[in-house]
Amino acid sequence: ADPIIMLFLAGFLMAEGMRRSGLDRWVALAILQRASVQPAYLMLTLMALTAFLSLWMSNTASAAITIPIALAILTKIPAEQEPAGFRKALILAVAYAATIGGIGSAIGTPANMLAMSFLNKYTGAQLAFVDWFVFGLPVVVLMVPLVWLYLLLTFGLTPWRVNSALQQSLTREFYTSEYKSFGPLRREQKVVLAIFLAVMGLWMTEEWHGISTAIVAMIGALLLFLLRIIHEEDLNQLNWNALLTFGGGLAIGTLLVSTGVSDWIALQLVGLSSLPAMLVVFLVAGLTLLLGAFISNTACAAMLIPLAIPLAQLLGLDPRLLVAVVAIGSSLDFALVIGTPPTMLAYATGFFRTSEIFKRGLALD
Repeated sequence: ADPIIMLFLAGFLMAEGMRRSGLDRWVALAILQRASVQPAYLMLTLMALTAFLSLWMSNTASAAITIPIALAILTKIPAEQEPAGFRKALILAVAYAATIGGIGSAIGTPANMLAMSFLNKYTGAQLAFVDWFVFGLPVVVLMVPLVWLYLLLTFGLTPWRVNSALQQSLTREFYTSEYKSFGPLRREQKVVLAIFLAVMGLWMTEEWHGISTAIVAMIGALLLFLLRIIHEEDLNQLNWNALLTFGGGLAIGTLLVSTGVSDWIALQLVGLSSLPAMLVVFLVAGLTLLLGAFISNTACAAMLIPLAIPLAQLLGLDPRLLVAVVAIGSSLDFALVIGTPPTMLAYATGFFRTSEIFKRGLALD
């Protein structure tokens, strides 16, 4: 019952409240109806939207919201007008944006909260919720446009070619009509939105009021229960596997530190001190990416973060640097279909062979 577990439990419940009320899709369509109708830039807007949603909910949930919207967009394009590769680029872009967005905020992915927990506990860093934005958000802002351009070019497309080929197919009406079908926000949607904004505001101002992010999140989830927006049966819809994996990761990581195993392993790596610091950071990032491709990002972070702290101290590096590299690297596999849930959702559309995803994702990794 670590506070981080409570934070993610409450986060899952609030995400379920958004899904049940339809607020998540309303937010997505409200943004898209103001977006460019030029397909290449619409693709970038979808990526930015997905990454933004991933800051506040699981990357799986954000991909599950925006991939169906992307598929609906594709149905409006006549087959003879669609440039070869555009549908693949669009779906993969949305999936990759969901993965990227998760690293931007403290609750975007469990690895980030693991990093903050171990840094606060064993280095006295005292990082608040808002402090993680310094580590993760610049990476999101850099990677979203880079991945957009990369996917267009590797699928043999350019923004102007896509826009000129499809400018007759896509009009603003094709996604504003669905937005209008929602009508004005219902009472329960307004309540969910108000609670979610209040929780976000309290998370951002933790240093002022001193109430922990976990307590704030649990109050938000409790209010949704008391107002009957979410119900007892919604507990069965939660990703309990993720919570148990996260809890196990915290326990294993704490055990590695408390028994001295992490210090022992770090001492075996003291030879790395003869290498340039940037090379050591690069090697740690490579190891994290490799391991994170085959096991869950939570398990990967739980194994490597307790090792990164003493290793950084031995090498004279700021522990926050190596820990942030491990947390971010563990969440960013693009090559394997099983690497992250959003990539699996993209593969489930049936548009791809595993080799297509692998060869493009490997370069991004």
